[in-house]
Amino acid sequence: MELHDSIYVPVLRWKAAERMALSQLSPDIRRRIAPIIEFVLKEFDLTALEMSSAKAATRLAQTSGWGTDKPVLLDFHLLGNEIATKVIPLLSRNAKNHGVNASLVAGLSYPAAFYAAISSAAWATGLMLLFVYILMN
Repeated sequence: MELHDSIYVPVLRWKAAERMALSQLSPDIRRRIAPIIEFVLKEFDLTALEMSSAKAATRLAQTSGWGTDKPVLLDFHLLGNEIATKVIPLLSRNAKNHGVNASLVAGLSYPAAFYAAISSAAWATGLMLLFVYILMN
């Protein structure tokens, strides 16, 4: 992923209102932002994670229009470790198949299983893995 001069990085929960807001941004604005998308549990059917992940990736590609030149950062921490470790490879593969230029985001204090899932997904899909540390005062 290549980030240019001035990039705004909003952190957005992947809910209907946020998807709608992103879809209404002009191409000029889209070129200057790299949103961190936080996937939320209510968007995933726990009995059908494959289908839910495919649906989320489709929405990511269609609603936001993040293509090969528009980076988006995918953050799975709100799903909880158990669900995230199952969703990460599914959604990563589906996003890649939809041509979404994505990078996977991880914090610095997640369990080993989370890191294993996100590293494996990055390796399998060729998506970049970013470790993010946010210092709060």
